Amino acid sequence: MVGAFPPPIHGMSVVNNTIRERFFVNEIYPSVINLSATSLNRKLLKRFSRFSYVILGILRFTYLLLRRKVQPLYLSISGGLGQIYEIGFVALARLFGIRIFIHHHSYAYLERLNHITYLLLRIAGEKATHVALSDDMAIKLEMFYPNIRDIMVISNVAMIGKKNQEFLSANRSIKKIGFIGNISREKGILDFFDVVDNIESQGLNLKALIAGPFQDSGIEMAVKKRLTLLRNAEYIGPKYGSGKKEFFKEIDVLLFPTRYFNEAEPLIIHEAMQQGIPVISFAKGSIAEIIPSNSGLVVAKDANFVDAAVQQLKDWQSHPNKFLNASINARKHFIEMKSIYDKRFEILYERILAS
Repeated sequence: MVGAFPPPIHGMSVVNNTIRERFFVNEIYPSVINLSATSLNRKLLKRFSRFSYVILGILRFTYLLLRRKVQPLYLSISGGLGQIYEIGFVALARLFGIRIFIHHHSYAYLERLNHITYLLLRIAGEKATHVALSDDMAIKLEMFYPNIRDIMVISNVAMIGKKNQEFLSANRSIKKIGFIGNISREKGILDFFDVVDNIESQGLNLKALIAGPFQDSGIEMAVKKRLTLLRNAEYIGPKYGSGKKEFFKEIDVLLFPTRYFNEAEPLIIHEAMQQGIPVISFAKGSIAEIIPSNSGLVVAKDANFVDAAVQQLKDWQSHPNKFLNASINARKHFIEMKSIYDKRFEILYERILAS
């Protein structure tokens, strides 16, 4: 297995770790080459700091191939320049004739043809198996990269383990909205504050809760400054595991105003809907496919998120039955998706074992 593993915690690293742990159930322990960055900071210098251990990873992969200690290759590819590193692993896998599984986690190369991605997928060959997160992602992969022949669609909902499936309750009214995730401008924290500011200016009785690690010191300063200007917003720090469950107990609606160019299918949306929490999000990546209109609100990428979110919150406050139905439907949709994609994940697992 080659890709990002925790820490730090983000969507791709959590998915990779979940897949690795699925093998542990059958006492299978994959060789792992961790390409994770050392922090959430996205500055170019920080990204290139990965170069030394990527080289070490390629050398280790070569050693394992020469000793016939590894097959097949399971690779989660990056959304950007990290694919340059990953080409080396794919080329070695092809050279030694082992089966390749590529898991896609980004839309960055699906809005238009990316020549680095094209080269990587060309080297992987037509026999490689590709895992897409949604039907839309699969369509775009085939559209831009015609050498792809074998695609499995497996939503990230399959990566939420049974131990996390406790249901809290259907929410009957809105008292508190929430933001949770890696805190950055791209993930929409400033849009979230704009929603809270608008709510307060209209005198709506709603509180706001913010959880997550800061991407860098700059955004931390910006967040703390905005908090001093708002009456009903509170930052409670990073929340993982049981802490995340407690966070979901506190909120009634999750706001996810992401503008992140890599955004695909955030786990946090599934985790919120699992608890009967409606989600309001921008229509980035595959998000429009996982939030039905009766379970939340998907705001068009070119629309005004603040206006749309505030209008939806006001409507739910004025019509508690609408909100209760949205809460019930969010949970119902999660269960339906989970049932479908758990089965597909088991098929993928068996295919990997058979390679």
